[in-house]
Amino acid sequence: MKSPSPVKSLAHIYLINMESRTDRFTQAQQELASQLGVDINNPAEVTLIRPAIYTEACGFINPAYRSCLDAHLQCLLDAKANGHEKILVLEDDFKFDETWFDTESEALTELESLDWQIVTLGYDLVAPSQIEGESSELQYWTRFDGKVLGSHAYMVTQAAYDLIIEHFERVANGEPGDHIVGKMGPDGALNTLTWIRNDAKRYLLKSNSVVQRPSASDCNPKLIHKWKSGYRALSKVKSLIK
Repeated sequence: MKSPSPVKSLAHIYLINMESRTDRFTQAQQELASQLGVDINNPAEVTLIRPAIYTEACGFINPAYRSCLDAHLQCLLDAKANGHEKILVLEDDFKFDETWFDTESEALTELESLDWQIVTLGYDLVAPSQIEGESSELQYWTRFDGKVLGSHAYMVTQAAYDLIIEHFERVANGEPGDHIVGKMGPDGALNTLTWIRNDAKRYLLKSNSVVQRPSASDCNPKLIHKWKSGYRALSKVKSLIK
């Protein structure tokens, strides 16, 4: 097992994994141990969230999208109930880019100097102009209220739990087709939260450092995540962010 990463002491980890995806559990176990020095079976380090299996979409694209948002909501509810000051939410197909560890300590030191609530470590579909944003003076981070695809790796502080929980619950009960608070996945919901709440202090890591391993999507089995040169190419993508 690798020496503990600074992330290990910074945030409690929530791992979202469907019980049927034993392949992803094993890969996540290896990734956490080899890259962060974290034992997936130690509840003091990792809380495992098993998504509910729904058969009805109830206005979502499909039942799996409903399950996905609910799983992310459960992470926040559990973190609040257990008093965790900061959490790192990971979907089970995450993979740290090796370049992250070259600057990890410096990036986290800069992050801790900021008044942040939400930090997105892994993402896709970001225009270069969005990455620079209003925080170009920072070396590793930018204040962000744009639109990204991906909710496979992000951190949240205790100060934002209620804010996100309220918004996720509103989205879960929203009207289909509403592009702000209608039913959508967690990545879309995090985007729209920052659009309507100026007090949601979200930062984006300028260098995308957590990608997704090639595998069939739980939300859409016909969708395969493929990474090339650090960017994701999606097959048969429809409108995934509403």
